Amino acid sequence: AGAMVVPNADGPGAACGRPKTCGGEGGDGVRGGRGDDEGASSSAVLELLASDIETIGLEMFDGKDSAFELQIFHSIRDFLEYLDSVCEEGAHDSDIVNCEVSECLDDLYMDSHITVVHVLVAMVYLHRLCENGLVLTQQALPGLVLVAVMEASKFLDDNSPRLNFWAAAGATTPADLLLLEFHFLSALSFRLAVSPRDLASLLLDLFDFARRPSLAPHAQSPLARRFHPSSSRPSRS
Repeated sequence: AGAMVVPNADGPGAACGRPKTCGGEGGDGVRGGRGDDEGASSSAVLELLASDIETIGLEMFDGKDSAFELQIFHSIRDFLEYLDSVCEEGAHDSDIVNCEVSECLDDLYMDSHITVVHVLVAMVYLHRLCENGLVLTQQALPGLVLVAVMEASKFLDDNSPRLNFWAAAGATTPADLLLLEFHFLSALSFRLAVSPRDLASLLLDLFDFARRPSLAPHAQSPLARRFHPSSSRPSRS
């Protein structure tokens, strides 16, 4: 994968979501609600990281043995476990994938086809679903993570694994997975392009989350508010 894999036809941030996330209304254009000095600093870091991603391309994340990639993966895994702990229970018929979200992610990442880039892009897709009004639930989260990684793989790779691979990873059937994929893409409005700024903004919030020492600060993190605005209430765990 190289720099051209992440489309950016209309400039950095062209594929971003709403203005409050990608600039314009909402404070500093990254997280909102900060002071002028801190907001300007955050915005400058965001632009610098986005520029690096655009210049170097996805090769900057290559190598499953690199400390940088492992740090990102474990931070995402920790966040998804946190998200699972604060999500409400959903309808049982949404429980299409028969595994825990961390177990599903681990199984996918152990496969040679899946890298942290796929997982990062999948997180961008999940955030877009939340922006579009989807409320994440415990039952639905593992399936959404699985399909998000699958769509990221299809978008980034010419030789993405076949449907049976993904169904086996989620302990589900190909037919059920296809149905979930259809609903997932419809909820995304088939918007799969991801810009360097999308990835940079997610990474900065991910690093912020990883630095926080306990559950309560986690709930107040920009990353938690992206995916679960009411996550400041106490966890069930």
